[in-house]
Formats: sequence, C-alpha cells, structure tokens
Amino acid sequence: MHEASIRRHAAVERVRECLRDLHGVDPTPLGRRALAAYHHRFRIKSGWRLPVDFGEPHPRHIDVLIPEGFPLVRPQFGLLERPPFLTWPHVERDGSLCLLANMSEFDPDDPAGVVVRLLGKSCTLVRDLLEGGMAERDFLDEFLTYWRYDRNASDGRLTSILRIERPSREIAVWQTTGIRLLGDTEEQVTGWLRNRYGDKVLRPSRLQKGLLVWLDRPMLPSEYPRTARDVQVLVERCGGEAPRLLPGRPSAR
Repeated sequence: MHEASIRRHAAVERVRECLRDLHGVDPTPLGRRALAAYHHRFRIKSGWRLPVDFGEPHPRHIDVLIPEGFPLVRPQFGLLERPPFLTWPHVERDGSLCLLANMSEFDPDDPAGVVVRLLGKSCTLVRDLLEGGMAERDFLDEFLTYWRYDRNASDGRLTSILRIERPSREIAVWQTTGIRLLGDTEEQVTGWLRNRYGDKVLRPSRLQKGLLVWLDRPMLPSEYPRTARDVQVLVERCGGEAPRLLPGRPSAR
C-alpha cells in the first residue's frame, strides 16, 4: 500500500474511533449516493453522518466528510436538514458548511482533534443560524460572494471602467464572446477596446445601453431581482432620476 494511503487509512481510523467515543456508538458511514451529493471540488472519499440535538423536535444530521489527501487536506462538513439555498449564510448549495477561510492552518498530525474542533464549529454555526441573528448581517457583509452564488454564471466576470460614484445613470456596455466591458460613455468604451485589441475588435459594433443602479445598501438574497418586474421595482426604489432611465420611460434628458 502507498505511504500516503497508509497514512490516510490510519487517520480515518483515528477519527472513527474518536467519533465513536464521543457518541457511544460507531458513527454511520456515508454511502456512495450521499458522498456524491457533495461538490466534486472537495473530492470526498468517505465520511459519517452524525445526529445532533439542537433543541428541536427532531435531531438534525451533520456529515463529517473525509477528502482525498486527508489528513494533509482538512475535512469538510455538511448539513443534511437545511432550508433552501441562500436562506442561511455559510451553507453552500450542496449543504457544505463554510467554517474556515481557504488558507486557514490546521494540524495534519492530529486528525481526530481537527475533526472534533471543526465539528464543534459546525454545531455552533447551525445553532447561531437557528437563532436567526447572524443571517442578515452576514448576507449584507458578504454580498458579493452570495450574489455570485445566486447568479451561478460561468461567464460572470465583468471588466468595468466606470466611475464608482453616484448617481444611478445610463452607461455603455460592450458584450461579446470573451469581452464584457462597462463604461460611462460609448467613447470611453470604444477607446479602451481600441487600445487593448486594435480597431478590428470594433467591427461589428457590439455597443449597448445599460443602467448603473446605485443602491444605498447591499441586497439580501430575498431581494435579488429574478424578473424584469423585479428590476423595475428595484430601480423605482432607488428614486431620483433612475426610474426615468428605464426603457419605455420618458427620457431624463
């Protein structure tokens, strides 16, 4: 057996024994279907499902997830009984719990201790979410992250040369394969493209009009626009000249 496999097997066994000591019984191993439910980027190889009492009529279940590379790669944790995606912050679409920053340090020589500490953090997170005090704050503080999750677009990157200042205003947009550029004027956009790619990129013209909507605060997930009517309501809520800049409204100029 390869040295890394031996180390991983020994670490997994230490974790299993630790979880058995904590709960008094052997933890329930996750089957292939349960493991496959988690995002492939974690490369989960094994795990266990643990019932946890949060003071509700029925326990919830937290999955301890062992990735390929464990214990050099930290374990992951998932919540089985959860509300729809973006109801709670720090809970991903597949139920994975965001407990640590990507570059956080942990001790690969103490795999059982790492699992126990992160299991404790998982339980604390779920309790805090059930109490309800942190959701709005964290959704607002991390708006850009959750907005990107909700859009779920592989081509979601934009290049902006806009002035980041009030007010809401009409802007110029150039959108084609590989280029999504936002600028304050058509001249600014075409000048940037000419300097970056040469005159050939300007033919045929891909210029469109857009609207920069300046919000007083970030949106909560429940406020993310999903229809044209939602966008209209959002713009009208901003007040000022913004509603008059929508297509079909009298021009502000």
